[in-house]
This record gives sequence, structure tokens and C-alpha cells, in this order.
Amino acid sequence: MSKMAELSMEIEDLIRKGMSPKFIAVTLDVPIGMVYDTIEQIECMEIEKQYEFLSYADEVANDDANYYGAQR
Repeated sequence: MSKMAELSMEIEDLIRKGMSPKFIAVTLDVPIGMVYDTIEQIECMEIEKQYEFLSYADEVANDDANYYGAQR
């Protein structure tokens, strides 16, 4: 694994443990922008997961409605 990938994983781990961006930047000796970029990536992944879940739920609801003869 590359150094950047390892560093990114360390940043993500500390974020998930609730550490502040400033603390992470100082502790790992990285620019604070890098920490904020990682936070943004995590948030994007979470939004994608939520969208996928809601899309699936909508699909299942449509299938149920069709099965039980509901009008949409």
C-alpha cells in the first residue's frame, strides 16, 4: 500500500474516532486541507450509500405495490 493510502486510512480512522481536523493535522503532520478532503470523501460515500439504500427501498415498494395491485 502506498504511503498516501496509509495516511488517508489513518486520517479516516481518527475522524471516525471523533478527533478534530486540527488535532489530526497536527498529530500526523499533514495539511489541514488534506484532512478536510478526507472528511468530504467520507461524507460523499455516506450519501452514496444512503441514496443506494433509498433507491432499493423505493424499488421494493413499487414491486410490493404491483404485487398487491395498488395503484401508484
